[in-house]
Amino acid sequence: MLEKIALQKGLISKENFQKAIDACKNIPNYENALKDYFISNNLISAKKLELLVDTLSAIKIIKKNMKFGEVALKLGFVDNQVLQEALLKQKKNAAKQKQPKLIGQILFETGKLNKEQITSIVNEQKRSNLKLKTIKNEIGPESTPEKSTPKQPGMKEEKKFQSSEIIQGGMVLEIDENAFAAYLRKTEKFNDTVTVEDIFAILTGRMIQYGIVVDQMIEGFINSSGFRTNRFKVASGDKKVQGRDARIEYLFDTDYLKAGGMDEKGNIDFKDRGEIPKIDEGTLLAEKIPIKKSINGRNIFGQEIEAVPVNDIQLKTQTGAYLSEDGTRIYAEISGFPKLAWSGNINVLDLFIVNGDVSYETGHVSYEGNIDVKGCLKSGFQIKGNTITILEIDGGKITADGDVTIINGVNDATIYSRGHVSAKFIHNSTISCLGNLIVEKEIVDSKIDASGACKIDKGEVINSQISANKGVMVKNIGTERTHPNTITVGQNIYLENELLRIDEKIIDIQSSTKKEENKKARLELEDIRYHKTASKTANELDKARDEGHLLKQQIKALTEQPDELRSFKRQLQQNTALFNRLDKELNDCFDIIESNGTAIQDIKDQLLEFGELLDDLDYEKNNFTEWGKANDGNPLVVVDGKACSETIVKGIHSQKELKETISRAKIKEVSLKNNDTEYGIYEIQIHDNFK
Repeated sequence: MLEKIALQKGLISKENFQKAIDACKNIPNYENALKDYFISNNLISAKKLELLVDTLSAIKIIKKNMKFGEVALKLGFVDNQVLQEALLKQKKNAAKQKQPKLIGQILFETGKLNKEQITSIVNEQKRSNLKLKTIKNEIGPESTPEKSTPKQPGMKEEKKFQSSEIIQGGMVLEIDENAFAAYLRKTEKFNDTVTVEDIFAILTGRMIQYGIVVDQMIEGFINSSGFRTNRFKVASGDKKVQGRDARIEYLFDTDYLKAGGMDEKGNIDFKDRGEIPKIDEGTLLAEKIPIKKSINGRNIFGQEIEAVPVNDIQLKTQTGAYLSEDGTRIYAEISGFPKLAWSGNINVLDLFIVNGDVSYETGHVSYEGNIDVKGCLKSGFQIKGNTITILEIDGGKITADGDVTIINGVNDATIYSRGHVSAKFIHNSTISCLGNLIVEKEIVDSKIDASGACKIDKGEVINSQISANKGVMVKNIGTERTHPNTITVGQNIYLENELLRIDEKIIDIQSSTKKEENKKARLELEDIRYHKTASKTANELDKARDEGHLLKQQIKALTEQPDELRSFKRQLQQNTALFNRLDKELNDCFDIIESNGTAIQDIKDQLLEFGELLDDLDYEKNNFTEWGKANDGNPLVVVDGKACSETIVKGIHSQKELKETISRAKIKEVSLKNNDTEYGIYEIQIHDNFK
């Protein structure tokens, strides 16, 4: 039953359904074996399996209750209204506790049944079971539910049922295997005095409460002379509708990074993608295929059948492209080179050309598009862009979202690239790249981290640390007079660092978000206080204004009474001073309220920007993680010339220091086996003079 529910809920495929049955059918504890099979084969998560077991438990309890309500009605202990209230409470308990209570327990707890009545119902159930066996024998095989026969060409597929029983009134009640339909069929012993209420009580007693047909249709079944071979569908559920994830169709080449691995002969197995084609302004770059929402189903027991939730996705762009008003298409805003960023943004990039060196004359160069430097990157200066092409590097730092191509060599530099890196030579530098590193001559006094492969065609590695997830192909490693080299293969150190960097950014933004939210909360509280102060001051100001008008009128009326006139004039002076002070206080309040409003809006804008940055970083992290899974490491070093002694080769699980110089060797981490059974132990093996 567990595997059927898993299939019904869409948690496993039909193929895995059959495999699970075949693997566990001969194991004594079948249900526990199924649980272990689902977990060990990563078919169902532990959390979903727990929900699955809860569902199975609920079904078992429901089956135990199938006749209890019917017998209680028959004996007159409860009426339909009381039973319906108990069923509703059972449904609420199931929603809260994941497992329904027994109907008898609910009726007992609510005082509708006592212990003696429950005992009578249980005894009557036992007697009914004995009568059922006798009736089956009397009716004979002709009236019993049909057994399935092999399907013949042209025949309709036989229905499958999870239960079939003979019920009072000489009828057969059948429930299909997924509990989406219940059927009634008359036997030769059918009692035509059966009423609609009797059938309703039978269904209610068996927990069938959803999708029951109207009374007139049940009356039609009772009065009809048919339905002895044909079935009458008395209740039907709603099947779930499985939705579809939203997806994006890209109308340009998005595979901008084909990181290659090493084969057994040291060849890098990737194709050069060539020049990225330039597109014109207005070109359609991508189109979103919208989500199709899932709709949950419901069986005849009222249980909700969950469809697998689907995921939506949004088209995003930052530069050189724009989103259509309905958010379903992206077009090029300029002519240039299309690029899908790791954050999911679709951009169009232009080319920026530097006709000389990047030095004091140009300053740092930062451009969102592609950069072509006709000269040299000088020490102390930086270049930041997408794809970067440069004549040579003599110090400085490069940060690239795409490939970095150095026509000549690299000295004293730091290069970070989310693409491939190629150069004639690399001296005293640090290189990190998501793709492959291709060097024509040599790598000296440098540190390399590459998610792809590293290939030094004609030269050697001297006094360096190289990590290449996809393997290393080199002419020579080390010399007799230099420090030993460390070569790490099969480990994706670049990707580990990249994910760590993203996590650090996420933590920083989350921290900044919290600070801004706290600042916004303080300003909003202050704003409330100043609004209250402004309201109070405005009332006092209105009162002072009214008093001033009254004093002026009284002064006009007292022109012939000097003493009183002087007193009113003093009062008017005091009133004028009070009015001016209150007016200034009110204006000051309004200035602060306005300033706070501007500050709060700025914070809201900043929080919105932080949210977008977090979305991009989450998207990047997921993309890098999936990319890492799809690009397994290859712990292989191919030496075409010689590798000097003391060279250290590290794999995924083991490492080895060369005790002597070797020539034309293939060095690879392998798993030790005995009769095709892996020990779980690994070692670095060397094959000399291979061809």
